[in-house]
Amino acid sequence: MNETSVIPAPRTLEALIDRAPFGVVVVDGQLRILQSNPRAKAGPLHEAFAGRNDFADVARRAWSDPDAARVISLCRLVLESGEPQSTTVASRSGSRSDVLAFTLELHRIALADDSNGVVCYLRDISDERRRNDFLTMLAHELRNPLALIRNAVQLLRLKTPPVPMLTGAEDMIDRQVSQLARMVEDLEDVGRVSGGEMTLRREPLDLNLVVQNAVETCRPVVESHRHRLTVRLPAGNTTVAGDFARLTQVVANLLHNAARYTEDGGQIRLSVGRTGDPVTPRATIHVSDTGRGIEPDRVERVFDLFYQADGGLERPEGGLGVGLTLARRIAELHGGTLEAASEGAGHGSTFTLALPLITAPPATARPAPPAIRSRRILIADDNADVAESLRMLLELDGHRVRIAGDGEAALAASHEFRPEVALIDIGMPKLNGYDVARQLRDSDWGRNIHLIALTGWGQPGDRERAREAGFDDHLLKPASPELLRRTLATLP
Repeated sequence: MNETSVIPAPRTLEALIDRAPFGVVVVDGQLRILQSNPRAKAGPLHEAFAGRNDFADVARRAWSDPDAARVISLCRLVLESGEPQSTTVASRSGSRSDVLAFTLELHRIALADDSNGVVCYLRDISDERRRNDFLTMLAHELRNPLALIRNAVQLLRLKTPPVPMLTGAEDMIDRQVSQLARMVEDLEDVGRVSGGEMTLRREPLDLNLVVQNAVETCRPVVESHRHRLTVRLPAGNTTVAGDFARLTQVVANLLHNAARYTEDGGQIRLSVGRTGDPVTPRATIHVSDTGRGIEPDRVERVFDLFYQADGGLERPEGGLGVGLTLARRIAELHGGTLEAASEGAGHGSTFTLALPLITAPPATARPAPPAIRSRRILIADDNADVAESLRMLLELDGHRVRIAGDGEAALAASHEFRPEVALIDIGMPKLNGYDVARQLRDSDWGRNIHLIALTGWGQPGDRERAREAGFDDHLLKPASPELLRRTLATLP
């Protein structure tokens, strides 16, 4: 149903607009500016608004195409249809090189002469955009050293006979690498969620299997603290529509949080249940612990980004303060909720995840991948240590491997070596990974190479660019040897 808001009396409207904590612009049916508040005309948009009363002209001066054209088009669409519209636009400032980003919400309103106009709400999200860009770059820069450490640990594990003392040290390193990799993933995911870029691959899922997978993921950290973990899974329907990897991430984050704030030897309980009426049944997951608890005035704050329950130096466990924020936002994307409860300091805490139940049968398990056969593999990566450690791992699996340190060398090696598989980093000198993939696909001898982007760039747009360039797979550093083996085993 299309609705048109009726504006208040002129003096009331003017006062509301001027005092709004965000930019407000009111235009008529010809997009002439009738009213705009100081927030809209201040800061980076000051020059665009100066001396102009045509909103289309302001948009063209504030943002370049296609953003400006989209704003103008959406204004006209709102006038015609009455359906509210929203968009995000970005531009570079005149005196600085950073990106200025804004969200715009457009609504049709009835003007004093009974004609239709549009009210536009502008919010400057430049700081959020810069924060997300920084988190993405930080995650990328951390992936290469993590990949090298993971590869080196896997090589150490292959020594015979094993040395018990060294095996324990290898296990500790592996656990810490997994923890760091999880933190890097959380940093990137926060940026994705904040920018509305996280997509879900929904399918009917048995929530019990999600819990079992999350428990196995977190078992090393739970055991390292000697926690007593009990898990209760119910019989009957626990099927939800969701993304298996994302829901596993939510439950794993709750378990990691419980382990972090529970003293060694404490107890963690996880139970799956059902609640709600027959019309809107919901599956619930309760994660409770005997840990430090949460003060009543801080229960909701634990979901704030970068919030630390205790910022003191005596904190036994670190953390970035993003896991619970991410868990709640993923739950909300699934149409669910995530709530916290605690009786206060020293009384532990309980986190409850609730998701809508469905009656569709869960997806069937996929068959195990076939055994690996020897292949000719090219590694293209300008980080020599990462490339060399990966070469050793692949050769131990029986593959024949060639290394190239830049894009041009990768093309030359491919022409001579004729690999069946190429693991290509994206950020390389001389030619980047996208250009290497395109040139390989353009050559007669490179069309059938299975191209795998092995990179630190993991945003949805990065995956799409890789696909458009000709890559068959996109793996993030530090890719586990098991994941790489599964990928190679499933190739034709």
